[in-house]
Amino acid sequence: MISSRHDGQGFLGATQLIGRQPGWRSRLSVERWGRRHAVGTRVRWYKGLDIPALHRCIMSFNWRGTYLDVSSDILFSTIVTHPFPNANHRTAISLTRLFLGSATIAWPHFELRGRGIRRFVSASTSFIISSKYLLQILRHRPMIRLAFEEGFTHLQLAGQSVKIESSDLALDDADIRSRHQALARRFVDDLADDTGQHLLRRSCRTGLRDWVAWYQR
Repeated sequence: MISSRHDGQGFLGATQLIGRQPGWRSRLSVERWGRRHAVGTRVRWYKGLDIPALHRCIMSFNWRGTYLDVSSDILFSTIVTHPFPNANHRTAISLTRLFLGSATIAWPHFELRGRGIRRFVSASTSFIISSKYLLQILRHRPMIRLAFEEGFTHLQLAGQSVKIESSDLALDDADIRSRHQALARRFVDDLADDTGQHLLRRSCRTGLRDWVAWYQR
């Protein structure tokens, strides 16, 4: 959702403007609404599991480099591909934790009980919001730029208002992906202690087959 300094209303799912500004509505939204209602709307699931995208995602994992390189690529690739109907960020974080666990690298470095769970949720939430912001810019940059020019200033993400930076709207896809990769790398590194950070910088000797075999034990 994109909110405006005028009335607090905004985009829904970064695709439809629902503000009260008279006479303005995204042309793309109008066209989509018209096409949808001209032919009628059949009842269907909101979104299904994208099996081809999931396969592409898994097969694109880069197994070369350090464990930090590989684990952050698993996190980044899963989020950007977005193959699951929901909870893509939480699933990506869980996959990252499982992969590092298969390499006997404790991540996060604290126990996930009591305060540890709250600490992990807090750190994850901050990462997820930053990640969602970059994803919205990556996927809907022309629409967000149009809304920004009309006075809309913030994205509503995970219950928080995130300011749209005009400089981000000038980035190309490669720049945004690079920023997201760096964000994922920092997130993984920050949740490891000194020992974990040392282990993360070892050369990765694990591949997809090894990971699956470990999981099936």
